[in-house]
Amino acid sequence: MATKDDISGLASKGDIKDIKLDIDGLKSSVRELHEDVRNMNAIMVSKADFAETLREELNKSEYAREVSELRTRVERLEEDLGIKHGRRAA
Repeated sequence: MATKDDISGLASKGDIKDIKLDIDGLKSSVRELHEDVRNMNAIMVSKADFAETLREELNKSEYAREVSELRTRVERLEEDLGIKHGRRAA
């Protein structure tokens, strides 16, 4: 048979109710966090798609050819002048 000391170490109904409330709050927080992560992933994918679309449209523009020609001319001038160029921005 359990002694008074054994019983005093057990959780009361109030303790269990408090723990259940804490767990319910934690579940709610985890759901909110999951939704936030899902939204952030959607935004990141949207930005990546936008960047790719923007790059494609810029390449189609009339200025893309001019930029390419200017880049080629600068490279030739650098070669003629003996200028070593390092890594270049794309």
